[in-house]
Amino acid sequence: MLRDRVEAHREEFGFWTPDRTWMAFKRTFGPPFRLAFRIRAYGTEHMPPAGPVVLATNHMSAWDPILYGAVLDRPIRWMAKAEVFEASPVLEGFLKHGGVFSVRRGEGDLAAVRTARDVLREGSLLGMFVEGTRQRTEEVGDVKPGTMMIALAEGAPVIPAVVQGTHRLVREPWHPVTFAFGEQLRFEGRPSAREATARLDSELRRLQRFAQSTIAAGRPERAWPPVPEGATW
Repeated sequence: MLRDRVEAHREEFGFWTPDRTWMAFKRTFGPPFRLAFRIRAYGTEHMPPAGPVVLATNHMSAWDPILYGAVLDRPIRWMAKAEVFEASPVLEGFLKHGGVFSVRRGEGDLAAVRTARDVLREGSLLGMFVEGTRQRTEEVGDVKPGTMMIALAEGAPVIPAVVQGTHRLVREPWHPVTFAFGEQLRFEGRPSAREATARLDSELRRLQRFAQSTIAAGRPERAWPPVPEGATW
């Protein structure tokens, strides 16, 4: 039954699968977006080129998932709030073919959790905004446990990442955007979701401080995010 569900999940989109949609977007809009927003991305080498991965990031703007797509070489399957899909049927169709799936926040949405786990089981990159909502500043907000619960349930590696600058794009359309990707989070034994979430919270804050330090230094072309403490899964 599980295999059938994952296969159905792969085939529901027809020809325009999320992977094809993402790669068409990246080839068309990736270069001009990177240039227009003067993007600097540090630590992208930490992202595995294949296999199930959770991208755990902060969130400030609707630009965040778009610009992550311009930076990373892998298609990303984002979990997004259900209200986004209710804006219009056209937007709903576009998002679905882009691999975005909805979650009803605060309702214990089991269907969204199943979809997220299916994304990992099919070997894809799952994007999750760990605070559950947009933040008004570049500081990392309260990290919710859902991301690590899904990652631990599937035994999937987690790449922490932060984006800085996108909250300014409404008033400053060409404000520079900075990304920082950390090393894969590793744990000893079988940590609880609470313990793993605390670790994720710590690493995101370290990355945010690193990103701010590069911004203060004029965003050099090369810089290396801090190495996380800890051992293996």
